[in-house]
Amino acid sequence: MNILLLGEKCSLINDTLNLKGHNTFLFTDKIVAENVLNYDFIISFGYRHIISKDIIDLFPDKIINMHISFLPYNKGADPNLWSYLENSPKGVTIHKIDKGINTGDILLQKEVQDNIETDTLKTSFNRLIDEIVILFNDNADDILNGRFQGQKQLGNGSMHYLRNKEKYLYVLNNGYDTLVKDLITESSNNKTNNDIYLTLSDNNMNVSLRNFIYCNTGLVNEILLWRNHETIRLNSKNNHIINIEEHYKFIQFLKHDKKQMYFVVLQNNIYLGVISFADINTESAYIGYYKNPFTNMHGIGRLLIKSAKNYAYNTLGLKEIYMEVFNNNDISKHCVLQEGFEEISKQNNLIIYKLRLK
Repeated sequence: MNILLLGEKCSLINDTLNLKGHNTFLFTDKIVAENVLNYDFIISFGYRHIISKDIIDLFPDKIINMHISFLPYNKGADPNLWSYLENSPKGVTIHKIDKGINTGDILLQKEVQDNIETDTLKTSFNRLIDEIVILFNDNADDILNGRFQGQKQLGNGSMHYLRNKEKYLYVLNNGYDTLVKDLITESSNNKTNNDIYLTLSDNNMNVSLRNFIYCNTGLVNEILLWRNHETIRLNSKNNHIINIEEHYKFIQFLKHDKKQMYFVVLQNNIYLGVISFADINTESAYIGYYKNPFTNMHGIGRLLIKSAKNYAYNTLGLKEIYMEVFNNNDISKHCVLQEGFEEISKQNNLIIYKLRLK
């Protein structure tokens, strides 16, 4: 197979491909369609130019990129830097190339752990490079022969351009030898939180969502009180008393589970309650909610459902959402129907509702 390698870092996988009997050609300048006609496969790794759509169309399922981030987080420039500035998952991804920037289907992915106390930008960067080279080398035959189907990226993640880091240049006074813990500290000083801000269009009301994995210790402990409150617990599938160890393990698990997400919903810095997303895929998800049992505000149930609908449609890009409600929970059944859901089935003491978003 004749393989075009785009980007200087492709030299790190060149020997593996040659040993497997492939002919490789390394190219670092910008390519045009005429440059690629004699190749069977294209690999991009650290390539600094946008690959045009006409070239992508010539290589259906035969053009991939190696990116040192845990997509969909940190697409674009400086992914390692932004993983610390925004406290997002760290890892490596091998994905198909489409017309977007790092938006193609994921073939292989691995989360990579770091050492906050001793790592610098250089050491953490080198570790990511080593990990993605190993990931490619271990799976080269399957990648080149199209044995990985590819998975759609879930959610929008984050995207950065070179110019976005300008306001942080002053903290990079040691260049690539800057300690990553200094970046984390600086990020905490410059950002209040990782909240997601929503405007609910039907009443022009503003709320914010705070992911469980970004909550401070005080709020994490507050959520545990909510979960164990009788009004919440008895309307949950798992209605046992949750101890603090189980609670913290659950939140740690959420950091690695791409199929479910939990958010605290705030309005004017008041904690209204929690919304959740489970069984997330590219088309649909199950949503859930529970209100803060220590607030007396009215209409919170519908506000929480509206927030979940907004996030499901505008951020996750889902086409439909489902809800499960206990048959004896008349308040939730009323809220769900008022928000446009329709009952589709009953399973034991649960009613299943569905809402089409698109």
